[in-house]
Amino acid sequence: MTNVLVSKDKVPAWRVFTAVQLPEALGRKLAQACETAKSKLEFKKWVDERDYHITLQFLGDVKPEQIGKMTEVLYQAALRCRSFTLKVSGQGVFGRSEAPSVLWAGLDGDTESLSALQSEVSHTLQPLGFEPERRPYHPHITLARKYQGECPFPSDAGEMIPSLGEWNVDSFVLYRTRLGRAPMYEVLDRWKLR
Repeated sequence: MTNVLVSKDKVPAWRVFTAVQLPEALGRKLAQACETAKSKLEFKKWVDERDYHITLQFLGDVKPEQIGKMTEVLYQAALRCRSFTLKVSGQGVFGRSEAPSVLWAGLDGDTESLSALQSEVSHTLQPLGFEPERRPYHPHITLARKYQGECPFPSDAGEMIPSLGEWNVDSFVLYRTRLGRAPMYEVLDRWKLR
């Protein structure tokens, strides 16, 4: 497997997205909480702790030569946004309640600033041909995918993911997806918030 996508015109493309990267120490704490949950919740794939992130905008398949222009405009977006604090709090699922497709950790803290950052990134990239997501922004940290338990997903799963300490969000990144690797996401660039 080469991990290189090929666009319609036969030029290699990279699957990329913008995100807030979690600090390593917080990722370790979250992974420890997931270890306990794994024995009770049968998901096909648990996310590698080095891949925990909060997606800002999925950009899809991009030709490598487009990355330079993207980094220029994303630098400008970072200058327009201030740092803020978040904390991991609670959990939820996407998909059918009896067999969810995604288990995620929720967020507390200055989520308004997170939404403002997401909006700034989306609108900054729009002139380059990247349309903003039409669905409402629902920030979260994906923990696991594809529930495959023999019994329906337990409605009393409760709060398996504890509230974890605050952290200062002072940057965001551009990730490249590298399928079949661990970690699966490679940081291409990082921008400091003001």
